[in-house]
Amino acid sequence: MIIVCEPQCIGFEHSQVNAALLAVIKSAFPTERVLFLAESTHLESVQVITAAHSIGPIEFSPVTCPASGLTYIQRLPGDWSLAKEVFDTAEDLGAKRILFSSVGSSGLWCIKMLIRLHRRVQVTVIPHSILETIFKRPSFKPRDLPFWFRNCLAFWNLPRIHYLLLGKSIEKQLISIMPNIQNYISSIDHPYFYKLNPEINNSFEGTIRFGSIGVGSRSKGTDIFFRLATEVHENTSIGASEFVLIGYITDASIIELLTPAIIIPSQNEPLTRQEFEKLAAMIDYAVFCYPSNSYKLTASGAFFDALSFVKPLITLRNPFFEYYFEGMGDIGYLCENYEEMKEIIIKITNEKPSERYKQQCVNILAGRELLNIHNLANQFKKVWEA
Repeated sequence: MIIVCEPQCIGFEHSQVNAALLAVIKSAFPTERVLFLAESTHLESVQVITAAHSIGPIEFSPVTCPASGLTYIQRLPGDWSLAKEVFDTAEDLGAKRILFSSVGSSGLWCIKMLIRLHRRVQVTVIPHSILETIFKRPSFKPRDLPFWFRNCLAFWNLPRIHYLLLGKSIEKQLISIMPNIQNYISSIDHPYFYKLNPEINNSFEGTIRFGSIGVGSRSKGTDIFFRLATEVHENTSIGASEFVLIGYITDASIIELLTPAIIIPSQNEPLTRQEFEKLAAMIDYAVFCYPSNSYKLTASGAFFDALSFVKPLITLRNPFFEYYFEGMGDIGYLCENYEEMKEIIIKITNEKPSERYKQQCVNILAGRELLNIHNLANQFKKVWEA
């Protein structure tokens, strides 16, 4: 039996990822009993998606998760209760393997304490946001937690704890930063349900649409995207291009940067799934202006959205994008800096390279096949059995 627990997400957040992860697990071990534990509204969202993709049989059971937006200290009691319930459930059902599909610092600390009390259980953890704390400087403020607590990934590890990273580039980066945990980590590619039979723009005429997928904030490079839109419009003919933010603004400091060159269908409210899919299908290129120090240790869900809708990419270079460009070939433009990105977009707008665009779409479709559920299941099975 395999117990999978989502200890953080509430509602539809990451429901597509967790549903795809369950599909990978069932494909890898079709006869294994799988139990998914999560907050009730998240559980329902995942259940709908797995049913739509005919994934199963999977058992679902709700658990109580701490509310979002809490500090480390505020989360600790709730994370402890949740982790204890999961370990107790494993003991009661005779399950020897637990997979936590995401954790925060306090949650991982609780897991590492409890596994010492449950000696027959092995745990696999998929770290996500916790990896971003590795680059934070130690804090010496009394109200802040010690660095060793906030970044407990490096401490108190046992052979029965294993970390599963969503991307080979992330695994390489983490090993280079923390070589002492090399024996505790492995990776598979990011699970995702790709859109079937997506529409591809074969005419490539008229206005070229460039889209930034995801919420708008400086940490996502949205301020750079806004600047890009304004400067490209100043250097190309009227109506030749459009720049669309497919998401809402979460960083109020960038609102003052808005100009008529930028289209934001929903500035203050999250898009519905239907609205998101309609807008994503309309763009021609997905533009990623992530800062150079971002997504070294985390995967970009927006990248996989772009692949799902077969949109060639225009990105600033970082290890995450390099890995997929190397594996898939020409799937867009990997830019060294902002100026190169701007020049490429201006050139695309003026010259409309339709043949290369079509080939890039073909390469994306081929690359998606390398990342399908069946192939990810093979990756997962090797990791799980090892």
